[in-house]
Amino acid sequence: MSKKSMSLKVKSIILVSVPVLATGLCLYITVLNVVSKKMKEVSIGRFESSAKSGVANLREFLLPEPDTFMLSSFTRAMMKDEDIVYARILDTKGKVIRSSRKEGVDYSKENVYEISVPIMFGNEKIGNASFGFSLKNIERTMQNIRNTIIGVTGGILILWIVITATSVSMIIIKPINKLINQVRETNKRINNNDFEDLDVQIKSEKNDEIGVLADNFNNMLKSLKEKGFIERMFGTFVAKQVVNKILSQRDKKLLTEEGEKREVTILFADIRGFTILAATIPPQKVVELLNKYFAIMVDVIFKYEGIIDKYVGDQIMAFWGAPVEQKNASLKAVSLGLEIQRRLKNFNLERERNNEELINVGVGISTGEVIAGSIGTRRRMDYTVIGDSVNLAERIESISKEGQVYISEETYFQVKNSCIVRTLEPIKLKGREKAVKVYEVLAIK
Repeated sequence: MSKKSMSLKVKSIILVSVPVLATGLCLYITVLNVVSKKMKEVSIGRFESSAKSGVANLREFLLPEPDTFMLSSFTRAMMKDEDIVYARILDTKGKVIRSSRKEGVDYSKENVYEISVPIMFGNEKIGNASFGFSLKNIERTMQNIRNTIIGVTGGILILWIVITATSVSMIIIKPINKLINQVRETNKRINNNDFEDLDVQIKSEKNDEIGVLADNFNNMLKSLKEKGFIERMFGTFVAKQVVNKILSQRDKKLLTEEGEKREVTILFADIRGFTILAATIPPQKVVELLNKYFAIMVDVIFKYEGIIDKYVGDQIMAFWGAPVEQKNASLKAVSLGLEIQRRLKNFNLERERNNEELINVGVGISTGEVIAGSIGTRRRMDYTVIGDSVNLAERIESISKEGQVYISEETYFQVKNSCIVRTLEPIKLKGREKAVKVYEVLAIK
């Protein structure tokens, strides 16, 4: 079931936008309040100035008696000011002498600001003039200012969000999406057991968290490739504990393409008289026999932590000491050779009860310096060992008799304190000028 969620880009935009919008709203309210207050103060000041200017000559129309005609003319003249809603002239007792206020109109609901100015004659108060100023023009002006502030602030916020979103996308989202796409591609290849093409590296010149993430991802790819290479090359030919040792030391570049010198112990085992045997039984029986035989061989080789190098017909080759060093490698190989002979005795007893053909195996072992490395191409590559000691082990195996385990002189030196051996006469081997000392292992002490 797929998960539905917003993309990281949308979340980042929201994360950036919310505080910016909140800040913009607070700024808008603050600016609007300041402007409104200032506008009102300025307007009231203008109203007061206009009212005082208007009543400057009123005392001439009130003394010695109120001149109603002139007072009416005054109120009409004041009403020509678009900001003045009404004008009233009152005596000292508050009685209205002249007024332009309309009867039945509740000016408290008309958004009117009233200013009362005393009419003075010298130091004596002779009346009051009251003016109602409309605040609608102020409101219209404030609405225009409000709209302008909203437009400017909104434009700035939108521009800020766009710039921030673009910056976040370039700085954070883009490299993260690159990582995501690479992870998807890597996951697809891993699921298809394709470890060969895990060479793509994410380039990051940043030293921030994104750069660290990219570097760690690249290291993960490298480790996966090495792990896949090791498991693919050794997984079916090496005991699991040996694979784990190789994996635990892969940082030491054990599997170099150039190869490296290693001291190893090599074992060859071969069924005696197999060519004649294979010619006398059906092919299906040959395959069945080999599979059962190799099942025994592989089980024992894995038990003694050997690496299976190859199968050649009925012959099997294994070695110890590469690509990682192994303690008592020679003794493990010799122990393996003896156990092979013991297991084949039991194997033959069962085949004899089933009236099936019996098999016997000769084993040859040598120890020495070889070149160990990966041989082949990217499509098919094997880890193997090459050198004179390999050839010597194969030659010794070729002269061993059925049920016997022969070892070279170097192997003997390494196991002589742990094994009972019989010294054979020096043997002239194919491809060698001098006779070679060979020993038959009889038992482990």
